Amino acid sequence: MSDKKMSSSRKQHLKSLMLQIAQGLIEAEAIQAEEEKNRYMDENVPSLSIPGHMQELQIEDLKIKVQDLKGKFKKPVLKKVLMLCSRLCWAPNTRCPWI
Repeated sequence: MSDKKMSSSRKQHLKSLMLQIAQGLIEAEAIQAEEEKNRYMDENVPSLSIPGHMQELQIEDLKIKVQDLKGKFKKPVLKKVLMLCSRLCWAPNTRCPWI
């Protein structure tokens, strides 16, 4: 091996190639994980068989419950806070500039 240093453009090129390869591997891994998840779900989880009409009723019930919860909690009334001008002044014996 020689002691020659790589040029910065060569380093950047190699770095970009490595990043492209890594990105491809990560995408392939994500696809494989999704396929394994779907396969597991198909094998181990029974299908949900609720008639369409029942499901619509359940959705409507949930919507009504959410509306009820929103109505129960009222926003508190904000209190008006009066600040004395003397408290806003920095020096104790100075006249307030806002008056």
